[in-house]
Amino acid sequence: MAKGNKSWKRAIKIAGIVLALIIVVGVALIYIVMRSSLPMVEGKVTVEGLTETVTILRDEKSRPHVYASAKEDLFFGQGYAQAQDRLWQMELHRRAGQGRISELVGEGELDFDILLRTAGLSRLAEKLMQKSSPESLNYLSAYASGINAYLEGKEALPPEFYLLQFRPEPWSVEDIFSAIAVIVFSTSSNYENELMRVSLEKEIDQELFEDMIPPDYPERDVPPAWSAKKTLPSKEEYPGKEFISSMERLSLHNSLYYPALDFSCNSWAISPHISENGEALFAFDSHSAIEVPNQFYENHLILEGEGNEIELYGWSVPGMPGMLYGFNDYLAWGMTSTGDTQDLFFEKQHPEDPHLFKYDEEWYEADVHTTKIEVAGKESPEEVEIIETRHGPLISEDPPISLRWSAHDTEEGFDAILDMNFARDWEEFRDALNRFTMPSTQITYADVEGNIASRTVGLFPIRRKGAGVLPSPGWDPDYGWEGFIPMDDLPEIFNPDEGYVAAANAVTTLDDYPYVISVDNAPGFRMRRIVDMLEEGDSFTPEKMKEMQTDWYNTHAEKHLPELLSVLERHKDELHSTEKAALEVLQHWSNRPQNHPEEAGPVIFEGWYLQLIEIIFREEMGDDLYEEFLDFPYLVYENVERFFYRGESPWLKEEPEDIFLEAFSNIVEEKALKLGDKPSSWKWGEVQSISFDHIISREVELLKPLFSRGPYSFGGGPVTINRAGYRLHEPYKVSNISALRLVAQMEQEISAFGSMPMGQSGHLLSPHFADQIEPWMEGKYDELYFHEKPTEKQKLILEPQ
Repeated sequence: MAKGNKSWKRAIKIAGIVLALIIVVGVALIYIVMRSSLPMVEGKVTVEGLTETVTILRDEKSRPHVYASAKEDLFFGQGYAQAQDRLWQMELHRRAGQGRISELVGEGELDFDILLRTAGLSRLAEKLMQKSSPESLNYLSAYASGINAYLEGKEALPPEFYLLQFRPEPWSVEDIFSAIAVIVFSTSSNYENELMRVSLEKEIDQELFEDMIPPDYPERDVPPAWSAKKTLPSKEEYPGKEFISSMERLSLHNSLYYPALDFSCNSWAISPHISENGEALFAFDSHSAIEVPNQFYENHLILEGEGNEIELYGWSVPGMPGMLYGFNDYLAWGMTSTGDTQDLFFEKQHPEDPHLFKYDEEWYEADVHTTKIEVAGKESPEEVEIIETRHGPLISEDPPISLRWSAHDTEEGFDAILDMNFARDWEEFRDALNRFTMPSTQITYADVEGNIASRTVGLFPIRRKGAGVLPSPGWDPDYGWEGFIPMDDLPEIFNPDEGYVAAANAVTTLDDYPYVISVDNAPGFRMRRIVDMLEEGDSFTPEKMKEMQTDWYNTHAEKHLPELLSVLERHKDELHSTEKAALEVLQHWSNRPQNHPEEAGPVIFEGWYLQLIEIIFREEMGDDLYEEFLDFPYLVYENVERFFYRGESPWLKEEPEDIFLEAFSNIVEEKALKLGDKPSSWKWGEVQSISFDHIISREVELLKPLFSRGPYSFGGGPVTINRAGYRLHEPYKVSNISALRLVAQMEQEISAFGSMPMGQSGHLLSPHFADQIEPWMEGKYDELYFHEKPTEKQKLILEPQ
C-alpha cells in the first residue's frame, strides 16, 4: 500500500514537471512569436511602389525621420513607418470608420457599429474621396502602398492580431478616408449634449430644466435665441424613461474600442515684440483621452531635391497621412476644437408607414437602404435599415430622432490639410484654411516672418431658430438650417496689438458677433490662466512656454477660495478640530493654489467641488440620470458656475453659504476616513493617479501587467493648463491628458522642443513602448531634430523593386 502511494505521488510529481515544462515551452514559443513581430528598423528592404530610394532614420526615441526626393515616396515612407509602429491602432481607426469593430470582438460593440454606420461615416468617407484632387489621391495612394509594403513583408504581426486571431486586409485609399471620417466624427459629437438635455427635460421639474439653459450672461455671450418650451415636443409624446434607455445606446462614452480622439487643446503664439529674442514663439499641447499607444504619432518628413525641399515635423493620427499638428520650414500650427456642427431633430413618423415623415403638414418618403454587419460569434450578419430623413439619418427610432451634421455638406476633400502642411506663408496657409471645412476648429498660427494669427474654420450652420442646444421639431419649417456661416465671416485675428493669440476650447466670439458658433464650451479657467500669464510678461522664451504648458496653477480655486474661506471663517466656532485643520490648509494653499502632488489643498478643494455637484443635482435628478449627467463635464461646470455667479437658482434649495458648509464637512469627513485626521499630511498625489491602460487589458484584467503601465501619482486637475481631466463619476482617476506638447521658436531655422507620454511604438515588447512616460510626467522636453539629421540609432533603406 505504501509502495502504491509512493508510485502515485511520483507519477503526480512527474506530471507536474511535464505540465510546467509545457507551460514554460508554450510561454517561450509565444514570446518568440511576439518578438518576431517587432519591426525591422535597420538594413535594406526592396519594396514595390517606390520610384526612388527612401531612408528612414530613427533617433534615440525611435521617432522616424523619413527622407525622400518625391512627395509620393515621402508619403509611402510615412505609411511604412506608421505601420511598423502602430498597425493595431490604424486597424481600429479604419474599422471604426467603417462600423466593423464587432466583426472582431462580438456583440458588445454592435450598437456602436450601428450608430457609426447610421450616422453616415461611410458616406462622408466616400464624399471626401470624390472631392479630393487627383494629386491628393495620388499621395494617399502612395501612403496606402507604404502600409501594404510593410504588411506584405511581415509574417508575424503585433500581439493584438495574434490574440484576436486575424490578419488585416491590405489598405486602400477608401480605408484612409474611413479613418479620417472617424476622426472628424469623434471631434464633432456635440449631439450628445443635446441628448443629455432632453433626458433632463423629461425627468426633472420644468423650472429646474429651464434654469439650466445657457442665458445671456457676462461669462457666456450667446443670445437666448430660442425657448425650451417651444422647441421640444410634449412629454406625453416622448416618455423620458424610454429616452434615457435610448440615450445609453447612442452615447459613445461606453465603447471600449471607439477611438476617443479629441481636439481639446491649449495653444498660443507670441509676437516678436514681446519675445526675448525678437522672434515669434509658438506653443501647443493637445488634450485627449488616454490611449495605449498614444493617440498621436510623432514623425519627421524631409523632402529633398533641388527646388522643392521642405521639412515637416509633427504629429499624425495613425491611418492618416501628413501632419495634423506641427511645423515646417516656414510656419507652425495647432488645432483647438470649437463650435457646434451637429443638430438633432425630433421627427413625426407615420403611424402605419415607418418610412413616411411629416414636414410642413405634409408627408414625405425618406430614403432607405440596408447594411449588413458581420458580428464575431454569430453565424449570420446583423442587417440594419438606415432611414434618411430630410434632416439626416434616423439615429433613433424610439423616439424618432435624426442627425443633421454639416460634414455631410462639405464640398472639399483632403487637399486643405496637405496644403496647410506645405504652405510657406500666411497667404498660402490662409488659402488652405478657406477650404478646411471639417472638423470645426480654431487654428493657432505663427511663422518665421514674425506673424501670428488665430482663425476659426469649419462649416457652421445658420439656424432659423435656436442655438443647437436642444433637438428641434423636424416637422416645423420654422426650424432647420439655412446655409452656413461664410468663411470670411468666421472669427480671425492677425498680428494683434496685444502681442499674442490664444485658444483653450473657450468662447471664440464677442458680444456683437451675428452668428452662434457654439453654446457648449470648456470652462474658461484654462484660458483665463493662459491669458493672465501672457499679460504678465514681455520677454518670453521657449523655457517660459514650457513652464506655462506644465503649469498646475488652479484658477478655478483662485476664483472660489475667497468666498469659501470667508464662509468657513465666519463659522469657525462650529467646525470640529479636523475641519479647522482643513481650513488652515486651505488658507495656506490659497496664497498660491497649485495642484501639486505634494499639496494637501487640492485634496480638499477638488473634493469640495465634487460634493457641491452632488448636493445640488443628485436628489432632483435621481441616481441614474445623475450618473449620466456626470459624463458631460462641460454641462456640469457650466451650470454650477452660473448658479453661483448669479447667487440664486431654483436648484439651490438652501442658501449658498449652507451648501458650501455642507460640502466642506462632507469632504473632510470622507478624506479623514481614508487618509487620516491630519489634513496637513494629505497629499494630492496620493488621491489622484494616472494609468496608461490598453484596450486589451481593459477587457482582460489578467493581461494588464503586459499591456498597461501605472498607476502613477499625478498632479494637475480638470481645469489646469497641464491637464489632468477625469470623469466626474470616477474622480481622481485621470483619463484626459496632454497627449503631446510642442514649443517652437520661429527663427529662420526653427528650433523646437517636444514631449509626449507612452512611447513611439505600439508593440508591448519594444523598448520604445513606454519609454517616454517618466520624462513626460516630469515635464521634460526633447530638442527636436530639425534641419539636421538625428543621432543615428537605426537606419532602414527602402529600395524600389
